[in-house]
Amino acid sequence: MKGFGAPAPGGPAPAVKARDTPRLPGALPAPPGAAGSEKILEELSEELFASLRRTDQRRRGSDYLRGLLTTPGRKSIRNMAALLGGIGTGQSLHHFVSSSTWDWVPVRRALAEYLVRTAPPRAWVVRPLLIPKTGRHSVGVGRYGGKDYPVSAQMAMGVWAASESTAVPVHWSLHLPASDEAPGTAADGVDAGLEVLTDWGLPPRPLVLDLEGEAVAPAVRRLRAARLHPVARITGDVRLQVADPALVGHNGRVLHAEEVLRAAQDLRRPVRGTGGGPGTRPRAPRRPLAGRPDMAAAVRVGLADRSRAGAGLVLVGIGPANRFWPREVWLSTLPYPQSTVAIPAYGGLLRMTDHVQDSIGTSVGLRDYTGRSYAGWHRHATLASAAHAVAMLSR
Repeated sequence: MKGFGAPAPGGPAPAVKARDTPRLPGALPAPPGAAGSEKILEELSEELFASLRRTDQRRRGSDYLRGLLTTPGRKSIRNMAALLGGIGTGQSLHHFVSSSTWDWVPVRRALAEYLVRTAPPRAWVVRPLLIPKTGRHSVGVGRYGGKDYPVSAQMAMGVWAASESTAVPVHWSLHLPASDEAPGTAADGVDAGLEVLTDWGLPPRPLVLDLEGEAVAPAVRRLRAARLHPVARITGDVRLQVADPALVGHNGRVLHAEEVLRAAQDLRRPVRGTGGGPGTRPRAPRRPLAGRPDMAAAVRVGLADRSRAGAGLVLVGIGPANRFWPREVWLSTLPYPQSTVAIPAYGGLLRMTDHVQDSIGTSVGLRDYTGRSYAGWHRHATLASAAHAVAMLSR
């Protein structure tokens, strides 16, 4: 089953047009000092640190951002202090991140609001971040990767503001191994997404995430109860109730997602990299794209519990028309007529987010916090997210 699928308040979301098909970013931008990037750094710093009352805290925040953007190699406080210079710089940066009392949530919210104005997101994308560690003394360190090749690491879940050309993290949750939930589970991502989209007053956009097995139903119910639009890539073992008269002989039955899509192969249609959001109509590609198109089929379904809260969902399979179809399985609350058009675009946003997390995110130190405290990790992750925004927006 595992290989079969990979792991808002109401209101319309803008269409993802054919010309908006996500493109993976190329070379990393120039550091601060280059044309455009210095202006973005200064503008963003002023908004980010408005909630910090003291001038010295705002100055240290800007210094830390600059260190993340300009220090070569690992973004440890020692390395950043050596580049920035000045007596006591390292101690000041360490205190600002690890021992100070400033609240990171208002800073993250300011970052999200800045992005909504300057790079409006098409979706909020939830992605895991694995942070390998050599010891076990940092907060949240556990053993991940299975019994055959376990690694000592932290596991975080990030909520990203993603569009066709930009993906920036705006919020993070850090899994604590002592908690009851398994690492990087749906609960971690759903909690983070709910906080961003229900508490921060941000624009309603689909929440794109991975869900597996038995975690799908509770996650979908929680998100729908909050009037959000989940668009989830799921595994083929999820049990669903068919609610589509087009599937003759299967309507009303409870089947695994892979069984539903196997029965729906005659409904497949070619799709290209285009899409939309709730309240929009499908748009045809404006120009042909290279290569053979994927094939997609959409089926109306509900959760297996047959509850009213679990009704009105759409199951979509997508991939090349071969014996391994579908390559991906998706479950969403998008309107049925546009689901086969919208899902490829949202899948593209998810893949682009993974790419920039591993490229630009790595370059600005998302994984480089060397301290041990929970608060210190969150402050560093907040500042690294802001540095990521500067790097992407200055491209």
